[in-house]
Amino acid sequence: MKEVKGQNNKLMEEFDVLLRQLLIKSKTDERVKNFLDDLFEMLSDNKLQSDTDFKTALNKLREKHFPKFDKGENKNV
Repeated sequence: MKEVKGQNNKLMEEFDVLLRQLLIKSKTDERVKNFLDDLFEMLSDNKLQSDTDFKTALNKLREKHFPKFDKGENKNV
């Protein structure tokens, strides 16, 4: 059980770092700001009931704000 708890702590630390980087980036990149606004709205909405719902909703947000992300392109025109 300690191993799982340690993995969760590490995951939360990585999530914290990523979220902070996104918040900093959102100050200069409108796409990131809009993505985070929609993400926080999605998270505050109690419609998400399962992991599958969350993954699907997150993918829809990514496709909406960063449609060329899978192609490795930096700029979405």
